[in-house]
Amino acid sequence: MRSIKYFLILGIVSIVSIGIYVGQVLSVDKTNFVVETIKGNPKQDAVQNMRLILNEWSRNPNGYSIDIEGNVQRIDKSILFYIFQDENRWEESPREFRQFIFKHDTHLYTQDLVTYGLRATGDGEIELQYWDVSTKKLTRKTFDISEIQQNRSIRFSPFQRMGNMLLIESYIPNRESVRENIFSIDLNDETVSKIKLPSRLEKGDVIRSFNDGKMIVEQMHQLKDSDTMEVKIVVKDGQKTKQLNRFADFPNGTYIMKEGRYLVGIEESDESSEQVQLRWHIYDIESDRQFVKTIKLKSFAKNEVISYSVVNAENDHIYIAYRMENGAVKAIVVNPLTAETVFETEIKNKGSKNKLMLEQIITN
Repeated sequence: MRSIKYFLILGIVSIVSIGIYVGQVLSVDKTNFVVETIKGNPKQDAVQNMRLILNEWSRNPNGYSIDIEGNVQRIDKSILFYIFQDENRWEESPREFRQFIFKHDTHLYTQDLVTYGLRATGDGEIELQYWDVSTKKLTRKTFDISEIQQNRSIRFSPFQRMGNMLLIESYIPNRESVRENIFSIDLNDETVSKIKLPSRLEKGDVIRSFNDGKMIVEQMHQLKDSDTMEVKIVVKDGQKTKQLNRFADFPNGTYIMKEGRYLVGIEESDESSEQVQLRWHIYDIESDRQFVKTIKLKSFAKNEVISYSVVNAENDHIYIAYRMENGAVKAIVVNPLTAETVFETEIKNKGSKNKLMLEQIITN
């Protein structure tokens, strides 16, 4: 009898809870999003996978994922969303890939919508799996490195893809010894070869790019008698070491583009000025030349309590989104080498008086 009463009470509570939830949902202003392309073709490779995560400034606990073709997906912004939110590129990948990338000592690298996971098996082999978001294809490969592996504790970390060649850095954890080589995996004939570095690497050095016999290295060292870490970005060619002073501390980060040829550092935009603009610095490793590009952001919403701009760089392009003075959200895709806007769109919420809050840009 107690079991029957328990289930009756549980059923009544569930029905009441569902009724309250439905009432709250129906009481929220309905939003009709309109996505208008201002410039460019939404089908081009650089933008077709782009979508924006927006929220409404209201009692509505939900957000929205909106792609450039106007498809809207409602997002549950409950506490579970923030616990399980996956901002990476494997959210729709097969379960076996997700299990692989979370294995101990699996190292990840993403380039051009492809995420590579690599780990040494400990028996003279390295296992590689990579997930292509655009084609929804998972590839698995195993490589025999017994002839070139000198230490079974060696670990591998991919850092760049050039054509069909995946470059990986090797190192031994907690070892002070220098590194003189990197490895190249040919993804077509499935062979591994050793590449002589132009200069030795010290502990704390990370290769950002390898191109034309030169390498861009990020050096991180702890200052003497201090807990402060000093970061430097240098170029090494075997003859000399050149420090790139302007690239050490960009608030929006530095990015490698065009298969390792360019290093791009994005400055923080000055949202308080009348002429809001974004500035980025470019270093060309082949010509050893540095230059600066800028783009003006028109109709930028000023004097807001919260910043409404988001910037990131992927797929050899810079992605910019910001809230405009009229409340709409503008998204721009820029060629960083020319500062040309290759795509521009605006998102408006018709039928609602609530403001749109910009959360992030996703390009997978």
